[in-house]
Amino acid sequence: WPPESELPEVMFFLEFLGFTPQAADEALGRLSALDTACAAHAPYSTHPRLIQGVKARAKARREIFPIHTAESAAEIAFLTDGSGPLRPFLEERLGRLDFFTPPGCGAVEYLDRLKVLDGETLCVHCVHITEAEVEILARRGAQVCLCPGSNRFLGVGRAPAALLLRHGLQPCLGTDSLTSNSSLDLWREMRLLQEDNPALAPEEIFKMATINGAMALGREEFGSLEPGKTARMLAVRCERRPEDVFSFLVSGEHRVAWLEESNGS
Repeated sequence: WPPESELPEVMFFLEFLGFTPQAADEALGRLSALDTACAAHAPYSTHPRLIQGVKARAKARREIFPIHTAESAAEIAFLTDGSGPLRPFLEERLGRLDFFTPPGCGAVEYLDRLKVLDGETLCVHCVHITEAEVEILARRGAQVCLCPGSNRFLGVGRAPAALLLRHGLQPCLGTDSLTSNSSLDLWREMRLLQEDNPALAPEEIFKMATINGAMALGREEFGSLEPGKTARMLAVRCERRPEDVFSFLVSGEHRVAWLEESNGS
C-alpha cells in the first residue's frame, strides 16, 4: 500500500491474531521488523501475551492500539467460563485448548487486568459490557468505537451508547470491515445508530462520525471546521429548517459531493 504520507487522511493498522502460545511467540517475533501501526484482533482470538506485546509496541511508538472488545455474547461466555460456541469454533481450528484458563470476567475487565487500557486504546464494538466495565473505560480514558451496521449484520445486539455517554465517554463511529458489514458507508452508520437509539440527539451522533473519530485516532487536526485545521470538504444539499440540520444529516436521505481540500485557511 502507499505510504501514509501520501494519504494523510488514512491510517493503516496491521491486525494480529494468534490464540496459542506458539502463535503468539511467532507474531511477537515479527513485530520489530514492521514499520506500520498494529492492532490486536480480539480477546478471544489473541493470546494475552500478544495483546500486551502489540500494546507495548503501540505505546512506545505513540500510536493508537485498536482491539475488538465485547462484540458478542459468545465472546463473554468464552472469557467468563470457557463455554459457548467460540470454544468448539476454536478447537476445530486449534485442537484442545488446554493452555487456556478463562479469566472469569468480561472483555473490558480482562483487558484492564492485562493493563492495556488507556487513552490510546480504541475498544471497538463494546456491545456486551456492564456498567461497571463502562466505569473502567471512563476511568482509564479509553476510546470506544461503535459499529451499529456490523452489529446488525452479525446479530450480536446493540451497544449501550447512552450509557457510555452518561459516563463521560465520547464514542466514535466505525463500520468494521465488509467481512462483517454490508457497507462501509458512515452516513448509513449514523442512521442506524439513530434508529437503535431514538433518544440520542442527532448532534451527538454527528459528533461521533466526525470530531470524536478524529480524537479517538489522535488526529485532532481533522474532524471539525476550525481555523488552523485540515479537512476534506463535503457539500450536502439541505432543504430543512436550520434547527433540523443535524436530524437531516444523520438520516442518510441525502447526496454528498466532495469539494477541494482546506488546509486551515
